[in-house]
Amino acid sequence: MTNAYHSPFFYGGMIQDPRYFVGRRVELDTILTALATLPNQAQHVNVVGPRRIGKSSLLWRVKQLAPSRMTVRVFVVYLDGQDLVTPAAFYRALAEALAAPRPEKERLVRALQAYREDGRPVVLLLDELDALLEHGFPQAFFEGLRSWMNRSLLAVVAASRKPVARLKFEHGLTSPFFNIFGERIDLGPLPEPDADALVARGRACDPPFTDAEMRWVKDWAREKHGYHPAKLQFAGYHLCREKARVRGPVALAALERKVDALWRDATRPTLPWPRRLIRAGDRLFETLGRLVHETLLRKDTGTTSRSTLRLTGGAVVFLGVAAVVVILGALLNWPPAGLLLRLLARFGF
Repeated sequence: MTNAYHSPFFYGGMIQDPRYFVGRRVELDTILTALATLPNQAQHVNVVGPRRIGKSSLLWRVKQLAPSRMTVRVFVVYLDGQDLVTPAAFYRALAEALAAPRPEKERLVRALQAYREDGRPVVLLLDELDALLEHGFPQAFFEGLRSWMNRSLLAVVAASRKPVARLKFEHGLTSPFFNIFGERIDLGPLPEPDADALVARGRACDPPFTDAEMRWVKDWAREKHGYHPAKLQFAGYHLCREKARVRGPVALAALERKVDALWRDATRPTLPWPRRLIRAGDRLFETLGRLVHETLLRKDTGTTSRSTLRLTGGAVVFLGVAAVVVILGALLNWPPAGLLLRLLARFGF
């Protein structure tokens, strides 16, 4: 029977244990400095970066550091947009965090005012802002949130895969909420000193990493401008585990093939949110029906040119096929359906 395995590397979600968090000193200082003007008007921050680059872990580290690093007392709330499928769910989660009696907006405003008057202004760490838009949150929701921010009832640090200005454009919104973020942090790969510090944890494995093995971890996680933090953790975890299993030299070429396959499985793209699929399908069928009714079923089709009829017929066929592909793609988790959905989004579906 083997002993329980413990790795100094972590992969599989947001890092909550500060022992596993490495680097991001500049980004942390930028966020905490932006919040330093509380309880007066704060500088709201948008943290931008691709999936698995460490946005959630950075927000959680802000939550851990804010009480000790900031000169003013703050009350920090972390909310994950993936869990909030409706505005009502957002208000319930915020009310629970604030210990407000009920999630009505008026009561939330009073709760936010009470925290501010008590000398503990609220800082909202809003993760996965993109998800709120994908869930179909209306413009009125963002206008209300912006009103709270503008009145200094709370400061917001929002993480998203795309900058808020681009999200606003892509989703056809005009809410001033997306213009209120004065600070933007583009979260990218780790610089080499931070990568070295992370990989050096391999010396705590049993047996410890050799210099060649630490170079292999870095080489596997290397990107154009640095080292991908999740890939460093991923490769380090599996190398540490393999060393504990074989209790001797590790065949790095074979391990690399295994890690490549595991990483592909772990990062396999998934289709967008079901709510968004349903919305796109509804719009496709609505447009399809309108085309058929207004062009092909009109009583005066005799006055319609053949080229117009052919063009309309082609559009009908395309929309019908697109609707079928989106629906089947949702059922079968077929990646091309996701590409088609993004293309349709460009045209307002």
